[in-house]
Amino acid sequence: MYSRIILSLCCAISAFAAESSGVRHFSPPTGADSLLEANPITLPVVKPADLQTALSPVPQPAGKDTVASTASTTVFQIQVDALSDLDAAQARKAVVEQAVGDKVDVIFDPPYYKLRIGSFATRQEAEDRLLDLAEKNVQGFVVRQ
Repeated sequence: MYSRIILSLCCAISAFAAESSGVRHFSPPTGADSLLEANPITLPVVKPADLQTALSPVPQPAGKDTVASTASTTVFQIQVDALSDLDAAQARKAVVEQAVGDKVDVIFDPPYYKLRIGSFATRQEAEDRLLDLAEKNVQGFVVRQ
């Protein structure tokens, strides 16, 4: 605490000495200087309704419960592999796509790159597709997205 007081006094004395000798030192303006000037920066006023529409990627109808609408968008996928190396995951993706004929998504969920197939509305649809994949010698399991 004393060191701050002493430092402040030294700065004040050196500034006084510089002013009394007629020597002025130039210092470039800083971000803090703009706050002290007569023209303060004004920020726009954000209303809660504006914030909600800015955060929501899809316009929500008035009076609709957003929690219930997001719960109905649950999808199921089939995970066929999880690898820690991106190059190995890309190579495995090409092999699996060749074998099954479907697009394979690579999802990074640290520390693994997970290979997943499809987007199914129900678990039963995903399990039916999993049986089809087993006939093509592709092992996996159903995950909820």
